[in-house]
Amino acid sequence: MPLLVQKFGGSSLGTADHIRFVAERIAKTFQGGTRLVVVVSAMQGDTDRLSSLAQAISSSNTFQREKAALLATGEQQSAALLSMALLSLGVKSQSLNAHQAGILTRGSYQHSAIERIETKTVLDLCEQGVVPIITGFQGVNAKGEFTNIGRGGSDLTAVAMAHWLRADECQIYTDVDGVYTIDPNVVSDAMLVDRLSYAEMLELARHGAKVLQYRSVKYAMRYNVPVFVANTKCSERIGTCISQSICSTNLPKITGIGLDRNQAKIVVRAPVAVSHLADDLSQLLLDKGIDIDMFMQHVDGEMINIKFTTHLDSHHDALRLVESHVSDITAVSISAAHACAKVSLIGLGMQRHAKLLSEMMVLLNQASVPVEWLSSFSHRISLIVAAQDLELCAGLMHAEFIQESRVRAKPAC
Repeated sequence: MPLLVQKFGGSSLGTADHIRFVAERIAKTFQGGTRLVVVVSAMQGDTDRLSSLAQAISSSNTFQREKAALLATGEQQSAALLSMALLSLGVKSQSLNAHQAGILTRGSYQHSAIERIETKTVLDLCEQGVVPIITGFQGVNAKGEFTNIGRGGSDLTAVAMAHWLRADECQIYTDVDGVYTIDPNVVSDAMLVDRLSYAEMLELARHGAKVLQYRSVKYAMRYNVPVFVANTKCSERIGTCISQSICSTNLPKITGIGLDRNQAKIVVRAPVAVSHLADDLSQLLLDKGIDIDMFMQHVDGEMINIKFTTHLDSHHDALRLVESHVSDITAVSISAAHACAKVSLIGLGMQRHAKLLSEMMVLLNQASVPVEWLSSFSHRISLIVAAQDLELCAGLMHAEFIQESRVRAKPAC
């Protein structure tokens, strides 16, 4: 009998009616002869509401243990309600928090990593014909205390659970039909992608696609967990399959385009004599947990220009660290910009498409879209543009590089 792990996000569990609908869907699958383990997120808006309550009580960051315990209640509420809905349909079910489900973590209270999952309780329930409803986003550390896996952590919980249970597939159900070639809210002609490799999905998740959490894709890739992303409301097998590899002959020229509005830029101009500064800054930011996205340096006469982008949320911390580090160096100037956006063309074997670079630049030059800078990688070409040019840039590149190479209707669901 097949074993599936199904995950339902907050938008699928936002109201009592939504929860009953999900329960009916689970019941239909279960009664069809499939063993199921279900992972849930908090109801839509609950995590933000609980975070706001914590902030209203105290703005201090010293109460991370208690905040982790507080935020864990959001998923526990979803799990209990969904279990009650299943029981009312005559399906045996039991809600489990992270401790009961054996999800063991290490690391900080607010950004922990799953170390292992003790699966005996969950498997025993499955053998008894019970559908376990497991809280996502949370684990317990070596002291038995709740920890949070981080935003979008329910995806990671589901993928990890599928791995440790040796499930046949991890199914992620959400409010979209799967992974699209580009954000359909930006480009109306976006098309559903039916199959992706882990490498492609990893790039899409890292560079703007919000369908799957980046860490969950890395985990699936590491342990070869098959993932299927689909719309909760769609009863057909329509969505995106993510697996180890796909036939390259069926690949479009570019799989998809990632969009990220939350970019900020920092530029440091310093004397060439401190050429080690770039390495020092990148290591400093890495040590402080600030992710550098795009990085470039070049020599201009007697000066070296170092520029890089970070996520907007990290920008002020990054700028403060840079200013402090260079304060003793003479003739250094620092500038910053917030209104930046990143557009990333993603596909397997991008290094084989050298002509793309010139085609992109010609296309954007003709449309008078200035490109701040451009970087090319094995599975990605990324460029930085002004935030105000994001929609125009996205539409042009989607029409030029994706729509011409594939014809795919939107799903009926």
